[in-house]
Amino acid sequence: MTFSDESKNILYEVRGKIAIIQLNIPKSLNSLTGPQYLYLGQLVQRADADPNTLITLLCSSGRYFSAGANVKNEGFENQSGAKDGDENFLDTTALWMSNFTARNVWLTQLFLNHSKITVCAMNGPAVGLSAAIVAMCDLIYGMNDSVFLLTPFASLGLVCEGATSVSLFQRLGISKANEALIFSKPVLSKDLYRLGFLNELYDFKDTDQFNKKIVDDLEKQMVNLNPNSMLEIKASVRATYQKNFEVGNVREAVLGLQKWVAGIPQARFTELYKGSFKHKL
Repeated sequence: MTFSDESKNILYEVRGKIAIIQLNIPKSLNSLTGPQYLYLGQLVQRADADPNTLITLLCSSGRYFSAGANVKNEGFENQSGAKDGDENFLDTTALWMSNFTARNVWLTQLFLNHSKITVCAMNGPAVGLSAAIVAMCDLIYGMNDSVFLLTPFASLGLVCEGATSVSLFQRLGISKANEALIFSKPVLSKDLYRLGFLNELYDFKDTDQFNKKIVDDLEKQMVNLNPNSMLEIKASVRATYQKNFEVGNVREAVLGLQKWVAGIPQARFTELYKGSFKHKL
């Protein structure tokens, strides 16, 4: 499958000064395969390079923002691990270096370095790496009380991804972040709003209407604002914590690579599909 094949699954349009990236796979709860995460990254780069936009808006469709990685379509549960000394150790390491480490570091870094104002219209739950992407946005709006954030890394034998070891502590506080990460516990809408993760929590029933509301409000808020000042303020704020995010991103990726090479997440996914344990989703 080529990137052009993914253009129906992840939509891109520019409306005035807003680049809109919309996940459009509601039948799979907008879970993303490896190639789809790469395509998302390509669109983020496109938005960053557009000299006529100020805001990059991430939105979705259906009832979930994104259920995270669509690993079932990748067949990861059928891939065993390897240990040092095994004949396939180097090949296994190279496989996961490509399929996991490089992709996660690259995608996370794209969001950390994005020069435009990043906004997320969170229409429903966000899970895993997709939740990490939401947490890196500058402004986040929730559609209704069905919104929650879930980082089920411990349930799957993984570690933090997408700099969540930094972003969740910054946005939720150490107590709630520890609970969310260590126990794979969902953070519900009321706590997301109370703790300041969400800038606003609405009461919309329809995702399209919610997305339109966010676009309309953003257009109104940009009136009479100096474009360069907006971007320079964003850059100044981001500079205060950028290094911590970058260190966390690399640390997480290295630890995660060790898990995939050892075959731990693959075994958990196999148990999940067989019904041996229940995912907290």
